[in-house]
Amino acid sequence: MENLLLQIERVLLYLGPVVPFVIIGFLALYIFWSDAQITRKDRNSVFDIYLFASVFMVFWGRISYLVSNWEQFKGLPFSLAPYERYIDGTYFFRLPPWRYLAFLNEGVLELEIFAIFTSFFVILTLLALHMKRWKIKEIFGGIVASSSIGLGLSLMVIAVYSGSYDLFISSIVLSALPVIYTLLQMILVRINRVQGLEFVEKWYFKVSFGYAVVALMANAYLLFNLELSTSDYIHLLVWIILNIGLVLLFALDLNRKSIMIEEIIVPSSRISTNTPVRLRKEA
Repeated sequence: MENLLLQIERVLLYLGPVVPFVIIGFLALYIFWSDAQITRKDRNSVFDIYLFASVFMVFWGRISYLVSNWEQFKGLPFSLAPYERYIDGTYFFRLPPWRYLAFLNEGVLELEIFAIFTSFFVILTLLALHMKRWKIKEIFGGIVASSSIGLGLSLMVIAVYSGSYDLFISSIVLSALPVIYTLLQMILVRINRVQGLEFVEKWYFKVSFGYAVVALMANAYLLFNLELSTSDYIHLLVWIILNIGLVLLFALDLNRKSIMIEEIIVPSSRISTNTPVRLRKEA
């Protein structure tokens, strides 16, 4: 296992601190997009809410990092210029307020992973339910899967750099669950060609609900078995509480009977634009 961690670390060092997380972001986007395609969601709607949630999660991850590590920023002098020029070179974003915006510092991403994960989950859910007016059963599985793959792979990167075997195993489990979920999606898409969309959606909702419950249990395991910072505990606890409420709403929505309008009766007599209309004059 140590050799495997060393090999992965070499690859990550070669890619740099940003590229692995960009790749993780695209993988999460693919999972969210492929899930939305089963329930025939518009591609532009999928991309715009994902992009907004991604921007917000970086912002919130930085804010959380600043609050949790304020000691290393306290006492620094303010500078109106975003750079410092010395004999040995020019340095950028080392003093406040520019330092607050520089989430990449000497090759290290100064963001809180659990804050990113939780804020992404919350914002994406709010946008899907309230702005797009999608039903929770139609998109909840994709939201949980995309955020979980992001958390799992991000924790894997952290585990490799820190050499934490327990965290590495937990990250593998978290990453494997959404992959299995996506593979089941692909199977349902193939079945769609034979059984029809109604059959696929019926099983898709059940698979999504089952995956949401399993993901909830996996993250609850992280909460009680990993050594996390206070901020990480708070964010993970918020995610679990919200997820419990959304899973309950998912169950209610799943059991709600659908009303299908099979026939619309149109009156036989219609008024055309060229037909005179007689109005009765009241006394």
